Amino acid sequence: MKTTQRKRNKTAKTKPTAKTPTKVSKPKKTATTEEAYVYKRPEEIALHDEVQYRPVSKTRVDEYVNDIAKNGLLHPLTVWDGEADAMQVGTGSRVKEIDPCFLVAGKHRFEAIKKLKRTDKAAYDKQFPEGIPLKFIQGDLKVAICAQLRENVHREKLKMDQILPTVKRLKDKFGLRQNAIAIKIGKSTAYVAQLLSIGKSLGDEAEDAIIAGDLSVQEALKAVKEVKAGKDKSEVVDSAKKKTKEKKASGKERAEKRISLKEGYRRFEALPRMATGTRFQLLQKLVQYCVGESNSLPKELKKA
Repeated sequence: MKTTQRKRNKTAKTKPTAKTPTKVSKPKKTATTEEAYVYKRPEEIALHDEVQYRPVSKTRVDEYVNDIAKNGLLHPLTVWDGEADAMQVGTGSRVKEIDPCFLVAGKHRFEAIKKLKRTDKAAYDKQFPEGIPLKFIQGDLKVAICAQLRENVHREKLKMDQILPTVKRLKDKFGLRQNAIAIKIGKSTAYVAQLLSIGKSLGDEAEDAIIAGDLSVQEALKAVKEVKAGKDKSEVVDSAKKKTKEKKASGKERAEKRISLKEGYRRFEALPRMATGTRFQLLQKLVQYCVGESNSLPKELKKA
């Protein structure tokens, strides 16, 4: 499936300095929006040691290169001041200090822009005559982490397995409560509570297994129910890991083709008569599925 911008490899070593607020380049406004952006060259943007970025897919980068060369950058990259006065870029005799500008979200698009500049300077100059448009955020590390997750969740429909590590970090390292995490990442408290129930019921080992890819969130949530029903935790977790491995080996662990809200409601309306309470619960589950808070469509709607 071709990647679009609805929704970064060797980077210059960066060294943030004193943790005090900083002034950045004067914001400008684009012709299509009233929101103020900052414009910078690729070499003036760096990665931050404390911000965790997902692995870069070469295929996605190449797709973005073609898209950006043709359409430009439809959404600005999100960057952060790193709570620093300045940052160092370059190596050896070329090291210099500039205004701090650390990438938060948009890694694939950032890598695509750098590649476009290397391979087609004319197209780069045409699309970025003033530099890359950036949306600057200021605050501490947790603000940057929350901004990154919130953007990725809404732009790319991340699976729970991809969201859990950041939610766990916000809870363990920064001491954020469930409702605070939910507000900051743009999800419901119930969604965050469901994710965190895995560690609470199954322990840190289960969370680590999810992060390592040895246990899926789907199987972990089933295991939580079994443990609450009185089954042995260790046996349940081992069984969940085994099922995850079997699904991967058989190729069955694939994301189902998501249906639209319109199609979901059509199936809901076609359901046979049932108790009002049951019907209401199905409608709630359909809404959670359509807004991305659940990856599973209710079985009654799969058949409708």
